[in-house]
Amino acid sequence: MRTESLKIPSWRLTIKSMSREKIKREKLLRIGWHGQKLEGKYILEIPASNENLSNIDYYKKIAAEYGVTLRFTEE
Repeated sequence: MRTESLKIPSWRLTIKSMSREKIKREKLLRIGWHGQKLEGKYILEIPASNENLSNIDYYKKIAAEYGVTLRFTEE
């Protein structure tokens, strides 16, 4: 995902939905985990080429509002 081509409202929705993700696996229903909120660190890996965008700090700020960390990975 190249963040410079992603509009801010779309980015916000992506991050928001990620931070509210619930477990939906049928197998986990049997052990009582189905429908529970995921816990732990939320990390979104994006290509390292995005790290030098002029407005990357704004994208990081939006992610932080929802408790999501951006991790830049080599492509």
